[in-house]
Amino acid sequence: MTTSIEWTRPPGYKGEAWNPTTGCSHVSSGCDNCYAARQAHRGLCEAHVGLTVMGEQGPLAGRPIFNGKVKLHGDRLDIPLRWRDPRCVFVDSMSDLFHEAVPFDFIDQVFAVMALTPKHRYIILTKRPLQMSRYISKREPSSRQLLPKARRRVEVIMRIGRARGNRAVRIEDTPDLAAAERHPRRVGRGPGDSE
Repeated sequence: MTTSIEWTRPPGYKGEAWNPTTGCSHVSSGCDNCYAARQAHRGLCEAHVGLTVMGEQGPLAGRPIFNGKVKLHGDRLDIPLRWRDPRCVFVDSMSDLFHEAVPFDFIDQVFAVMALTPKHRYIILTKRPLQMSRYISKREPSSRQLLPKARRRVEVIMRIGRARGNRAVRIEDTPDLAAAERHPRRVGRGPGDSE
Protein backbone atom coordinates (compact mmCIF):
# COMPACT_ATOMS: atom_id res chain seq x y z
CA MET A 1 0.00 0.00 0.00
CA THR A 2 1.53 3.29 -1.09
CA THR A 3 1.99 5.74 1.77
CA SER A 4 2.64 9.46 2.01
CA ILE A 5 4.46 9.21 5.36
CA GLU A 6 7.36 11.61 4.88
CA TRP A 7 10.12 9.44 6.34
CA THR A 8 9.24 6.58 3.95
CA ARG A 9 10.16 8.70 0.93
CA PRO A 10 13.92 9.39 0.96
CA PRO A 11 15.45 10.32 -2.41
CA GLY A 12 15.32 7.41 -4.84
CA TYR A 13 12.60 5.46 -3.03
CA LYS A 14 8.83 5.19 -3.23
CA GLY A 15 7.05 5.12 0.15
CA GLU A 16 5.21 1.91 0.94
CA ALA A 17 3.48 0.23 3.88
CA TRP A 18 3.59 -3.57 4.11
CA ASN A 19 1.34 -5.20 6.70
CA PRO A 20 1.99 -8.93 7.12
CA THR A 21 0.15 -8.57 10.45
CA THR A 22 -2.70 -6.35 11.61
CA GLY A 23 -3.97 -5.59 15.10
CA CYS A 24 -2.25 -4.73 18.34
CA SER A 25 -2.88 -3.89 22.00
CA HIS A 26 -2.40 -0.79 24.12
CA VAL A 27 0.93 -1.03 25.99
CA SER A 28 1.63 2.53 27.16
CA SER A 29 0.40 6.09 27.09
CA GLY A 30 2.40 6.37 23.87
CA CYS A 31 -0.46 4.37 22.31
CA ASP A 32 -3.18 6.82 23.39
CA ASN A 33 -3.34 8.55 20.00
CA CYS A 34 -2.64 5.52 17.83
CA TYR A 35 -3.17 6.32 14.16
CA ALA A 36 -3.39 2.63 13.25
CA ALA A 37 -6.20 1.99 15.76
CA ARG A 38 -8.20 4.89 14.33
CA GLN A 39 -7.68 3.61 10.79
CA ALA A 40 -8.55 0.02 11.70
CA HIS A 41 -11.68 1.14 13.55
CA ARG A 42 -13.08 2.57 10.31
CA GLY A 43 -13.20 -1.00 9.00
CA LEU A 44 -12.27 0.03 5.46
CA CYS A 45 -10.25 -3.15 4.99
CA GLU A 46 -11.46 -6.69 5.75
CA ALA A 47 -8.18 -7.36 7.57
CA HIS A 48 -9.07 -4.68 10.17
CA VAL A 49 -12.56 -5.88 11.07
CA GLY A 50 -12.87 -7.00 14.69
CA LEU A 51 -9.55 -5.57 15.85
CA THR A 52 -10.72 -2.49 17.75
CA VAL A 53 -13.12 -1.36 20.45
CA MET A 54 -13.99 2.07 21.84
CA GLY A 55 -12.09 2.99 24.99
CA GLU A 56 -14.32 3.26 28.03
CA GLN A 57 -12.39 5.15 30.67
CA GLY A 58 -9.68 7.69 31.34
CA PRO A 59 -7.84 9.29 28.44
CA LEU A 60 -9.02 6.53 26.10
CA ALA A 61 -12.75 7.11 26.69
CA GLY A 62 -14.51 7.43 23.36
CA ARG A 63 -11.38 6.68 21.32
CA PRO A 64 -10.80 3.62 19.18
CA ILE A 65 -8.18 1.28 20.63
CA PHE A 66 -6.88 -2.10 19.54
CA ASN A 67 -8.47 -4.99 21.42
CA GLY A 68 -5.38 -7.23 21.58
CA LYS A 69 -6.27 -9.45 18.63
CA VAL A 70 -3.59 -9.83 15.98
CA LYS A 71 -4.09 -11.36 12.54
CA LEU A 72 -1.23 -12.96 10.60
CA HIS A 73 -1.45 -12.51 6.83
CA GLY A 74 0.76 -15.15 5.22
CA ASP A 75 -0.79 -14.25 1.87
CA ARG A 76 0.89 -10.82 2.10
CA LEU A 77 4.43 -12.08 2.67
CA ASP A 78 5.38 -12.08 -1.01
CA ILE A 79 4.25 -8.52 -1.75
CA PRO A 80 7.76 -6.95 -1.61
CA LEU A 81 8.99 -9.60 -4.05
CA ARG A 82 6.66 -8.11 -6.69
CA TRP A 83 7.85 -4.50 -6.43
CA ARG A 84 10.18 -3.54 -9.27
CA ASP A 85 11.28 -0.09 -8.11
CA PRO A 86 13.14 0.48 -4.81
CA ARG A 87 10.78 1.15 -1.90
CA CYS A 88 11.23 2.47 1.60
CA VAL A 89 8.86 0.16 3.44
CA PHE A 90 7.14 0.80 6.75
CA VAL A 91 6.71 -2.78 8.00
CA ASP A 92 3.46 -3.31 9.93
CA SER A 93 2.08 0.21 9.94
CA MET A 94 -1.15 -1.34 11.23
CA SER A 95 0.42 -3.52 13.92
CA ASP A 96 3.62 -4.20 15.84
CA LEU A 97 5.73 -6.98 14.33
CA PHE A 98 7.06 -7.73 17.82
CA HIS A 99 3.63 -8.06 19.44
CA GLU A 100 3.59 -11.04 21.80
CA ALA A 101 0.91 -12.71 19.65
CA VAL A 102 3.20 -12.84 16.59
CA PRO A 103 5.18 -16.12 16.64
CA PHE A 104 8.92 -15.85 16.10
CA ASP A 105 8.58 -18.32 13.21
CA PHE A 106 6.31 -15.84 11.42
CA ILE A 107 8.76 -13.00 12.10
CA ASP A 108 11.44 -15.24 10.55
CA GLN A 109 9.35 -15.37 7.37
CA VAL A 110 9.07 -11.56 7.31
CA PHE A 111 12.85 -11.24 7.69
CA ALA A 112 13.42 -13.86 4.99
CA VAL A 113 11.41 -11.76 2.51
CA MET A 114 13.41 -8.70 3.49
CA ALA A 115 16.65 -10.64 2.95
CA LEU A 116 15.51 -11.61 -0.53
CA THR A 117 14.72 -8.02 -1.51
CA PRO A 118 17.85 -5.94 -0.86
CA LYS A 119 16.81 -3.15 -3.22
CA HIS A 120 14.23 -2.05 -0.64
CA ARG A 121 14.84 -0.29 2.67
CA TYR A 122 12.72 -1.57 5.58
CA ILE A 123 11.70 0.32 8.72
CA ILE A 124 10.19 -1.52 11.67
CA LEU A 125 8.80 0.47 14.59
CA THR A 126 7.95 -1.27 17.86
CA LYS A 127 6.77 -0.36 21.31
CA ARG A 128 7.89 -3.79 22.53
CA PRO A 129 11.67 -3.49 22.84
CA LEU A 130 12.04 -6.47 25.17
CA GLN A 131 10.24 -8.76 22.72
CA MET A 132 12.39 -7.37 19.89
CA SER A 133 15.52 -8.01 21.96
CA ARG A 134 14.37 -11.58 22.68
CA TYR A 135 13.81 -12.18 18.98
CA ILE A 136 17.21 -10.77 18.00
CA SER A 137 19.08 -12.76 20.63
CA LYS A 138 17.26 -16.05 19.93
CA ARG A 139 17.03 -15.86 16.14
CA GLU A 140 20.18 -14.15 15.00
CA PRO A 141 22.16 -17.31 14.05
CA SER A 142 19.36 -18.69 11.87
CA SER A 143 18.82 -15.28 10.26
CA ARG A 144 22.47 -15.19 9.23
CA GLN A 145 21.95 -18.33 7.18
CA LEU A 146 19.54 -16.41 4.93
CA LEU A 147 21.71 -13.37 4.40
CA PRO A 148 24.51 -14.93 2.30
CA LYS A 149 21.87 -15.73 -0.34
CA ALA A 150 21.20 -12.01 -0.77
CA ARG A 151 23.40 -10.37 -3.41
CA ARG A 152 23.61 -7.12 -1.50
CA ARG A 153 23.33 -6.10 2.10
CA VAL A 154 19.72 -5.66 3.22
CA GLU A 155 18.84 -2.44 5.04
CA VAL A 156 16.46 -3.08 7.94
CA ILE A 157 16.05 -0.24 10.41
CA MET A 158 14.46 -1.26 13.69
CA ARG A 159 13.28 1.60 15.88
CA ILE A 160 11.66 1.85 19.26
CA GLY A 161 8.63 4.10 19.74
CA ARG A 162 9.20 5.34 23.23
CA ALA A 163 7.07 7.80 25.11
CA ARG A 164 5.15 8.31 28.30
CA GLY A 165 2.57 11.00 27.88
CA ASN A 166 4.19 13.84 25.99
CA ARG A 167 7.73 13.25 27.18
CA ALA A 168 10.45 11.01 25.83
CA VAL A 169 11.68 8.19 28.02
CA ARG A 170 15.37 7.88 28.79
CA ILE A 171 16.81 4.51 27.81
CA GLU A 172 18.63 4.16 31.13
CA ASP A 173 15.34 4.53 33.04
CA THR A 174 13.55 1.78 31.15
CA PRO A 175 14.86 -1.81 31.52
CA ASP A 176 13.11 -3.02 28.33
CA LEU A 177 14.75 -0.30 26.26
CA ALA A 178 18.13 -0.84 27.89
CA ALA A 179 17.94 -4.56 27.02
CA ALA A 180 17.12 -3.79 23.40
CA GLU A 181 19.94 -1.24 23.18
CA ARG A 182 22.49 -4.00 23.82
CA HIS A 183 22.26 -4.53 20.04
CA PRO A 184 23.30 -1.00 18.95
CA ARG A 185 24.13 -2.00 15.37
CA ARG A 186 20.69 -3.44 14.91
CA VAL A 187 18.43 -1.20 16.94
CA GLY A 188 17.89 2.52 16.57
CA ARG A 189 15.51 5.18 17.69
CA GLY A 190 13.83 7.53 15.28
CA PRO A 191 10.55 8.27 13.56
CA GLY A 192 7.76 7.52 15.97
CA ASP A 193 9.89 7.64 19.09
CA SER A 194 7.57 10.23 20.62
CA GLU A 195 4.32 8.63 19.43
